[in-house]
Amino acid sequence: MPPWLIGRDALLSELDRVWSRGASQRRLVVLNGMGGVGKTALALTWLHRRSQTFSQTNLYVDLNGSRLVHPADPGEVLRGFLIALGVSSADMPADVSQRAALFRTATADHRVAVLLDDVASAAQVLPLLPAGPDSMTIVTCQWPRNTPRRRPDKAPQMATGFPVDGQISPR
Repeated sequence: MPPWLIGRDALLSELDRVWSRGASQRRLVVLNGMGGVGKTALALTWLHRRSQTFSQTNLYVDLNGSRLVHPADPGEVLRGFLIALGVSSADMPADVSQRAALFRTATADHRVAVLLDDVASAAQVLPLLPAGPDSMTIVTCQWPRNTPRRRPDKAPQMATGFPVDGQISPR
């Protein structure tokens, strides 16, 4: 573990548990906490430890959810992901839903790790979920904003009803 990531062994083990819970299924984990507590560092450390597992495709994006700038547009993020996956600009769909469909097609047969950092809303996340049967998406966020902290044993639901495999709250 990097010397600057202290006291995160239990959280790294929890990420391992979520990953090993079952083969051939997509996994989604939400790392929730105040800004600066190490959510991104935790996610990057875990992904680095699993670099052999996800040797085919690793995608990262900062979605600017907690900054004063506008949150990142999922359509533009998909454009970047698709270019990284080898789709040419000439073959790039103009519509966000078509880009999302192409992204799911491009990731359907691959083990993919996606880190969606600093998410503002579930609407940003949904189009960016890979379709690969052995994929892992880690979302970092500061949800719920201005509300009491949820009990860590309660797994939240995404706004659209997609279940979250686990919520881990770095302290």
